[in-house]
Amino acid sequence: MKKLYILITATVAALLFATDCANDPITYDGTTRVSFATATASFQVKDEPNQTLTIPLTTTVPFAEATTIKLKVTPGEAGTENGVQFQCPESIVFPAGVYSANVVVDGYYDHLVTGQKYTFTLALDSTVVTIQGSNTVAIDLARFCPFVITNFVGTGAVNDPAMPNVFGNPAYGSYEVLTSTKPGANNTLNLNGMCLSESGDPGWDMTIEFNEEMGTVTIPASDLFLVNAGQIVMMRLVGATGSANVNRPLAGTYNACEKKITFSGALVACNPTGGAYLGYFTTTPVEFTITF
Repeated sequence: MKKLYILITATVAALLFATDCANDPITYDGTTRVSFATATASFQVKDEPNQTLTIPLTTTVPFAEATTIKLKVTPGEAGTENGVQFQCPESIVFPAGVYSANVVVDGYYDHLVTGQKYTFTLALDSTVVTIQGSNTVAIDLARFCPFVITNFVGTGAVNDPAMPNVFGNPAYGSYEVLTSTKPGANNTLNLNGMCLSESGDPGWDMTIEFNEEMGTVTIPASDLFLVNAGQIVMMRLVGATGSANVNRPLAGTYNACEKKITFSGALVACNPTGGAYLGYFTTTPVEFTITF
């Protein structure tokens, strides 16, 4: 019986020892190697205070003492400068005893041009530390404004799109349109007053659909009935020329920072009863811009 007790005790002890060993952390005892945790990063700078981008650095083994690692900053586009559009340190102190540290980049909204992308690259100085994995990170920098549909509601100014004369009336220069939200529809506006053909003309009534994910707008092809020399004439604003495409919707983009909508359209004449294609006033679509 005593022998059996000793055997059971030894077996339990062995199992406990094996379990303990299985839970022991596996450590890497080789050379300390540093790398960026990512090879690319995107920095969308908002019009808010303290806009920063954090880029992690990792190491295989913690440093025994705090170590300064130099960083080389290389702008990609002409006119991009460290300290102007962004502020990036040229060195980082990697603390002792830890596996990661962060490079913090500041972004300056007011020094970024809307619609322009800036790029720069950070590189680790391999003369100070051993590099493993990614020793550079490429960063895209851009001004970012969230889409707020109410910023596009109200009175907007339209440029002169160089539309040809309609029925002998001159094409107007800049004029104003009115937009309002469309009840029951998300990210859709009613647009009133597009494409004046003569003074006092009410212009087109259209709808604008915003796609936040793509930054685009879509406008269904729209019709307008005019009276010319006692006859009703149907005009259609479309997104492409050619009789096979008279119903094609208009497509464009919006700029949330500048509160601007840009799209292209062509003017076509149609039969007012059957809607059949008769002819184009524009051989190619022309560009409209509405600024709020």
